[in-house]
Amino acid sequence: MQFIVTPGGDEIAIMAPEEVFVIESALALYVMGDPDSRIAVRVLREVSSANGSRTEHMGAEIEHISCDRSQGD
Repeated sequence: MQFIVTPGGDEIAIMAPEEVFVIESALALYVMGDPDSRIAVRVLREVSSANGSRTEHMGAEIEHISCDRSQGD
């Protein structure tokens, strides 16, 4: 995991897909054990949303590459 500081002073965590999966799984387990933890629920929602967006983006990118290759034949 890497942290990047934006010009505005915010920090962004950059993670490998495997790291995101581990964090999402750990948060899900925590929330199941403590469903009243508002911060854990909010963080899980954010991580899951970011992971879903990444997955959609990767799928679109793979489809784009596949179309480019099929048109080149």
